[in-house]
Amino acid sequence: MVRSTAHRLGFRFRLGGCGLPGKPHLVFPVHRLALFVCECESYGHDCQPPTVCNPTDYFEVQRRLMRTDLATFQHVLGHRGWRTDTIFSCMVNDGTTFDRRLSAMIVG
Repeated sequence: MVRSTAHRLGFRFRLGGCGLPGKPHLVFPVHRLALFVCECESYGHDCQPPTVCNPTDYFEVQRRLMRTDLATFQHVLGHRGWRTDTIFSCMVNDGTTFDRRLSAMIVG
């Protein structure tokens, strides 16, 4: 959905990270933007109700590691001169608002 919307809006991108750390899902080289597309549940986005989890639960540990890795990669890319942003799955569900939001993210 994110790729088709970006393409429809006329933005060109590359897939697979282009050798950048963290392998961003979409890279817009002209705009120096790396986009990560994440599921709300996996990354603990605000739209999900807070849950009390067992800190030794395997899946909770994996979620915590993913959030830490994402923040680290965004920090490293920022130091290399790239802008980074994250699109969560709840953002995609809102049609026309998502078009405007994505356009604003890319253009900056």
